[in-house]
Amino acid sequence: MMRKNEIGFIENLRPFPYKNYENIDLNSLVVYSIDFLEKKGVTLNFENICITSFRLFPTKFSLIKYEKYPDAARINRALLQCRPKYQNLLLGDVRMGFELTKEGDNRVKKTKILLEKPNLQKNLPKSEVKRTFSSKKELTELKNKTAFKKFVGKDFENISVFDVYDLMDITPYTSKKEIKLQWENRFNFIKKDKTLLELFNFIKKKFKNIF
Repeated sequence: MMRKNEIGFIENLRPFPYKNYENIDLNSLVVYSIDFLEKKGVTLNFENICITSFRLFPTKFSLIKYEKYPDAARINRALLQCRPKYQNLLLGDVRMGFELTKEGDNRVKKTKILLEKPNLQKNLPKSEVKRTFSSKKELTELKNKTAFKKFVGKDFENISVFDVYDLMDITPYTSKKEIKLQWENRFNFIKKDKTLLELFNFIKKKFKNIF
């Protein structure tokens, strides 16, 4: 359960200068955030990890076009990639909380060095300098989602809530405010695509409880 003083502590965190983390991958930044919270005695739940990652590294973890808000879906994907099935940096989940593995501890140590000495990042693969928004790419990705495939296949009734989560890049724990922003972010660029527009209107009616 969240302690009362945790919210104020996290909200007052100051970000690293972008040059200090611009070429560090997302997974490393997320496990750094988790280690940071653990050492401060803060609960390692999804909300705390999400906001801390955003506060410390805003350029990497903000929503496209809504830089003042964290991209919870992006952070969630990084957490999934840190699990044993992939990079084995973290144990746990969004319900029970997280803990670092031995590999995770080692990654944090390396990340701390890179944050303190950004000149060492020159040998790292170049990360994204700026997150860009490509409507063509986004449309293609949406049309590869299960919800879209079921919709065009006239399999409307079998579109599940999990298909919607995948389409929207959200989780069962995403706040209503975040979901609204994700919806607006997508709805604004699908308006000219008739089929996607019909799909989104269908989802809005069928899954009212999500929104």
